[in-house]
Order: sequence, then structure tokens, then C-alpha cells
Amino acid sequence: MSRRYELAIARGSFPIRGERIRCNARRMKNKPAQRRVTHLKEKAQRAYREYRAIYVLSNGLDDSGYEQMNLSLENIPNLSKAALRVFYSDLQRRLASIKEWIGAKGDLSAYDEILQMASDQPGKILWVPKWYMQEHLFSRYEKACPLFVKLPPHGRIGIDINGVSKCGGREVPWTVLEARLFEDMGLLWNAACDAKKARHKKDTKESTKREEALLRATVRSAFFLLEGYLNALSWDIQKLKGSALTKDEKIWLSEWDEQTERQRTLGLRDKLHKYPKIAIGKQYPPLLETNCPELKFIVESEEELRHSLVHPKVETHIEVERQLAPRESRLYMLEHGSCERLMDSAISLIRKIGEVVGDRYGDVNIWLHDRNSEGGFSAEAFE
Repeated sequence: MSRRYELAIARGSFPIRGERIRCNARRMKNKPAQRRVTHLKEKAQRAYREYRAIYVLSNGLDDSGYEQMNLSLENIPNLSKAALRVFYSDLQRRLASIKEWIGAKGDLSAYDEILQMASDQPGKILWVPKWYMQEHLFSRYEKACPLFVKLPPHGRIGIDINGVSKCGGREVPWTVLEARLFEDMGLLWNAACDAKKARHKKDTKESTKREEALLRATVRSAFFLLEGYLNALSWDIQKLKGSALTKDEKIWLSEWDEQTERQRTLGLRDKLHKYPKIAIGKQYPPLLETNCPELKFIVESEEELRHSLVHPKVETHIEVERQLAPRESRLYMLEHGSCERLMDSAISLIRKIGEVVGDRYGDVNIWLHDRNSEGGFSAEAFE
């Protein structure tokens, strides 16, 4: 065979017409098979992307699992035809199983969007609202997170693709706004108790002022907790009841008048009366000062404590006839006993509201804790 002929064979261009025709025929014969393999690889890649997304969103990975799944996805084009068929067959079975298990209802684009959002903030957890997951992603997410059914609609599930959470991929992180506010109050109170012990050991101006500052912060935090819980409840009511709400109810819940385009704020007492009533669809408030001592105490304390601390002002006189100390003096007269009663009342009142409105608005007991026998909040209150 001549050198020219060998080069022609290597190029696939034969000088002999018959040989060229046979070579082209072999090429044409192989093209459909190649297209089928390419198509199978594309289907396998798409299926694996969906499997990866659902698996990640169910928080089934450890801190290195996401990268390993990405490597597996990148390796699919390198699989042989035989290996690809085995891989795709097994993948279809696993994908169908996990979709059935968690009630997957979204399409690949919806899952990819969440993963992309999580990837865009490395070193952080992406917090996805419960209502969004229920409406767009999964119908049985409680399979992955048993506490999911106890979360309020505004509660959030943490998507952790970076291994940020302390759970290490074995538990699903979750949070609600009011839980964070409760933890703030608990931590401030524990710090105030520690400051009191430190002052007893070494009584200085600094130790005294530290204790007083922490007591004031605890009182403010207790009111922030109540306000935050009620505002979150108002959002849930709007989400769950929607068009069934009256015009006035929408204004009360949103604190906004769409017709006049003006804010219509409600005071704490009005929220305590109106929000539970709207949530259960009753004509009259289920909790009032006459049947709920905690509510009565909170309303009375709002003027005496909250306004004094949140809106402090100077008063140069004392109303002797009514024997009331001026608002300014509340900054100097706080005691541990007053804080204890305020915190206990706030916790008890939130529990009563939770019982009245029912489970569809979440179970407050998954994040709300009482003080322990020593007067502080135990470590489990912050887990």
C-alpha cells in the first residue's frame, strides 16, 4: 500500500470511488447511534440535576456532599455507552423514589433557582419560607423535617449546601422571627442575672450600671418579642385568609390603607384584641383584660415600662396627688422582679394566643421556653 493511499485512509478520503462510498456509508450508519447516546447523556444530566436539587433541598448532604454531586454530574459525558445505560436506569429509579417520598411538585427550573440563590451566598444558609416550599416545591416536606408541620407559614427552612449549620447535614435548620426575638430576651436576661452575681462579688459603679443596662434591655426585648409575634401572626392571617378578609381587617393587619395610601398603625393593645379575633373569624376578641390577667398586665406595663424606656423624656415635677413617679425615673428604678413578671407574662400570653388561633398558625412551643428553677433560661432554649 502506497504512502499516499495510507494518508488518504487516515483522512477518510479514498482515491478509489468504491472505497469512499463504503466509508461514508459506515459513517452514516454510526450517526443515529451517536445521536442516541448523546440524547441519553442529556437526559441523564437533566435527571441527575433534578435528583441533586431535590436531595440538596431535603438537606440530606454533609458539608462535602454538594461538591461530590457536582463532580458526578460533570462526569456523566465521560461514561461509556454501557455504563451510561446502567447509570440512567438506576438514576430514574432513585429519582422517582425521592420525588414520591418528599412530594416533589416543582420543575427543574424552580429547584435550580433555589440552588443558585444558595450558591450565590457562600458561607451562609439560604432561608426559604415555609409557604413557598409548600406552594411551589414540596407537598410532604415534613418527611425531611418533622418540625415542618409545626412551623407557621412565615417560618423558614435553611438550605445549607455549604455545611454552615451545626447540624452537619443530618437535621434541617429552621427559624422563625419571633424565636430569634425570644432568644434575644433570654440571653439578655441571663446576662442580667450574671451581672447581678458579679455585682454582689464586687460592687462597683460599672457593675451596677451594667446590671441596670441589661435590665432595661431585657424589658425592651420582651415588648419587641410580643410585637414581633403579633406582626408575624398578622402576616400569616393575610396569607391564609386572603380575600376572605374585610376591608377593615386588611387595614388592621397590614397597618396600611390602600385607598388613602397612608399608614394606619395599631397599638399593642389593639393588636392583642384584633389579631386573634380575625384569625379565628370571631366577632369579639377571645382574650381581654377581663379574662386574661397576662394581657391586662402587659397593657398596663406598656405605658409604665415600655414607653418610659423606648421614648424616654425628662420630667422635672412629681404628681404628688396621684403619687406617680415621672417617666424619667423608670430608667433608674427597674428591678429583677419587675423583669421576671414581664417576661413570664409575655411568654404565657403568647402561649394563650397560640392556643386560641390553632395549629395552622404554628406551634409556639417549639421555640418558646419558660425560665428554669434557678430563674434563668436553660441552654435548650437556644438550641
